[in-house]
Amino acid sequence: MAAAAAALSPFLYLDPNQRQHFHIHLNPTKTPPFLSSRNPLLSLQRLHQCNCRCSFPSSSPNSVTPSQYYSFLDDPFRGSRFLSNEELEKLKALESFVYLQELESGSLWVRVMRNEEMDLTAGLLAESFAESMLMPLGYGALLRFLVKQYLIERRAVMPHAVTLVGFYRDKGGEKGNELAGTVEVCFDKRGANASSPTPIPPKNSPYICNMTVTKQLRR
Repeated sequence: MAAAAAALSPFLYLDPNQRQHFHIHLNPTKTPPFLSSRNPLLSLQRLHQCNCRCSFPSSSPNSVTPSQYYSFLDDPFRGSRFLSNEELEKLKALESFVYLQELESGSLWVRVMRNEEMDLTAGLLAESFAESMLMPLGYGALLRFLVKQYLIERRAVMPHAVTLVGFYRDKGGEKGNELAGTVEVCFDKRGANASSPTPIPPKNSPYICNMTVTKQLRR
């Protein structure tokens, strides 16, 4: 499945930033660096490279995650692989990662895909693949199944790779929160796809792949 998905999608190379080590406890009155950055993927890379503890108080205006706590350690698709202390710290940082961007027409926020969002994400990716390859509509169900299996497989390599989802909400809030797009971020060689993407990224360097945006929100 990984080979099939790799062949279906375009891959982009993301230049790594200098390694940083810092600790953050979020103050509701201040916006943390990874929320204010113009490039959320570079911010996420910095977050992955550091030992970073983050918390989002429920009273914070920048908090867009549901009130209930979500732990990727309890994710049924994560697998039973033992995680080192460093991996546990990175996984906790990914749990708290949120990028918020206010737009003229509404707001967009990006965070790590959760278990219950896998079907929706697989559907969006399958639609994009089918569109780019001019596949008949009859293959839609099969493609969604294959993409979901791929997402499940990739879930097991966290925190070395992660699938991000973006949600959009218009200013009126009439449509509610809708899935706007998704992208996969591979941080290192342990998170890289089994089949090398094209063009081949440098070994042990971050890159993004399997990126798509909902048709209605494309520019």
